[in-house]
Amino acid sequence: MNSTLRFATLLSIILLLVSAGVSSPKSAWAAQVTFGHELLAQLKNILTSLKQNVALLQQDENIEPAAGNLGMIRILRQDDKGALLSYQTDVNLLREEPTKDNPAVFRRLNPSTYQVFVSNPNQEFVQVAQCAYSIDADTRRNCQLPPFKAANCPEPAYCKEFVKVKSREGVRLVFRFTPPSKLPAGNIRVRRIGEDDTLASAPPGTRARVDSSPTIEANPARFRKIFTGWHEVSVNPLEGYAVKVKGCSIITPGETQCFFFPVDCGSGACSKLIFLKPGEIATVVFKYIQSAQTNLIKNPGFEEVDQTGDAMGWEKNTAPRCDIQIVTDVARPGGTRSARISCPKRAPNFLSLSQIQQIRADGIYRISGWIKTENVESAEPNVGAHVSGSSPGITGTKDWTYVSFSFSPAVPQPDEPVYELVDVSLGLKAGGIYPASGVAWFDDITLVKIDE
Repeated sequence: MNSTLRFATLLSIILLLVSAGVSSPKSAWAAQVTFGHELLAQLKNILTSLKQNVALLQQDENIEPAAGNLGMIRILRQDDKGALLSYQTDVNLLREEPTKDNPAVFRRLNPSTYQVFVSNPNQEFVQVAQCAYSIDADTRRNCQLPPFKAANCPEPAYCKEFVKVKSREGVRLVFRFTPPSKLPAGNIRVRRIGEDDTLASAPPGTRARVDSSPTIEANPARFRKIFTGWHEVSVNPLEGYAVKVKGCSIITPGETQCFFFPVDCGSGACSKLIFLKPGEIATVVFKYIQSAQTNLIKNPGFEEVDQTGDAMGWEKNTAPRCDIQIVTDVARPGGTRSARISCPKRAPNFLSLSQIQQIRADGIYRISGWIKTENVESAEPNVGAHVSGSSPGITGTKDWTYVSFSFSPAVPQPDEPVYELVDVSLGLKAGGIYPASGVAWFDDITLVKIDE
């Protein structure tokens, strides 16, 4: 029996004695019951850790080292108690086949730096630790894991870690998954600012929310006792404003660089995913920038019609038993007409009005518009009434709703022009036809350049 196992056995005996003393009738122990309970809990934690390390070492001893100057990586996924996960997670090591094995062992690796990807199916808080040992010196027993640190999880669905393997070296890499409900809650603060970066300059009417919480008009909006993990932080778009969100990155220790970048504003929300650490106060800043740029859309309010009553500058894409009209009985304030697209429930389809505009590939553009609906529905999720495929589509019966999204044009070949298709549609065309039915009105469509 080696020294580690002898110590574990001795500690087990001590635990039994302490347990017996704490659970005995009131006597001389009575004054120290609290102390006994605390000591018992600490000793149990130590014993659990020892047993886990002994088990890992015994498993390591059953692995044949790689030949030559090659190395190996052994990846474990544990729950918050240190036991192997009871559910499957994928492990993908660059240049190797992905696996669900736990532990996952990758042998015969050339000395190099490897990037390990581990799936996070339940979007839990993930911590990581690694240690290395020399195959030649047989130092697996001395491969003691350092304190766990937060893993690099750039998306809710997966985490990654870089591992450096030296010649004839083994690396043990452990990912520990903890449900957010078992960690200290954090707070999220959402600030809305204007062009001079102050709260007072934010336009009136802004609201903030986290996930599906009620919206908060206070600025800053504070959301308290939020579970650790990924959250969708959002604000509402406002007509005439582009929205950017502020993010920060650490360049070197002690040096932080913050920058703004545009966000997509779908149906009533400009959203950004953030990761909240245990006990953290996260601040997300949304900046509203007034747009005074030229609208590139021809006839954006459908006010100009030809002799047949069709909107000038727009091309029809019709379907049987459906209809596209320019009407005067429904319009946004300041106008007299709007585009009306309808399809009966018994014959849903895709219909649109569209135009193509040439743009430059050196900036960020925003497409926006207003949609009003009546009994719009579709068998497909997120499909309804759209402005250039805005997602999700507007469904049901709703009054005028503002939708917008920002994009950067793809960089073309030298001297090649860039074109953007802008359309208003009932149903969606994106890699296929997704039909919808009902009635939708469209007005005040814009395509503007909002940033270089």
